[in-house]
Amino acid sequence: MSNKEFWIRFASWTILSLIIPVVYIFTMTNLVNTVNKVSVWGLILIAIAVLFFIKLWGYMKQGLPYSMGIQVVSGIVKIILPLLALYGVVYIVRLKVNEILLAFRSIEIFLYVLIPCEIAAIPINPFPKWIYLNQDKVFIQRFNKAMKKGE
Repeated sequence: MSNKEFWIRFASWTILSLIIPVVYIFTMTNLVNTVNKVSVWGLILIAIAVLFFIKLWGYMKQGLPYSMGIQVVSGIVKIILPLLALYGVVYIVRLKVNEILLAFRSIEIFLYVLIPCEIAAIPINPFPKWIYLNQDKVFIQRFNKAMKKGE
C-alpha cells in the first residue's frame, strides 16, 4: 500500500467514523450554542471519541516496537480514557436522568446516521493492511535486536 493510498484511506476512515457523527450531533442538537450544558449528546460525543481513539491506538500499537513510552500511552488509552468516559457517563446520568429518558428517540435517529457511516468505514480502514505489511518489519527489527544482544 502506497503512502498516498494509506493517507487517503485513513482520512476517509476518520471522516466516516469520527467527523460525520460528531458534526451530525453538533448540527442536529444545536450543541454549539449549548456548550455549557451537560447533555446526553455530550455523553455520546465522549463515547464516540473514546472508542475512536482506543481503536486508533490499538492499530498504531500493533505496528510499533515496544518501548516504555508506548506502554504508558497504551495504559492511558486502555485504562484512563475508559475510566474518564465512565466518570462522564455517571456524572451526566446523575444530572440528566429525565433528559436521558426523553432522548432515546433522538439517539435512535442518530444511529440511523452512525451505522451506515461505520459500515462504509470498515472496508476503507487502512490499518489492518498497514499492520499486515509492517508486521514482518517489526519482527525482523526485534529478531536483529535479539541477535545483537546474543553476540
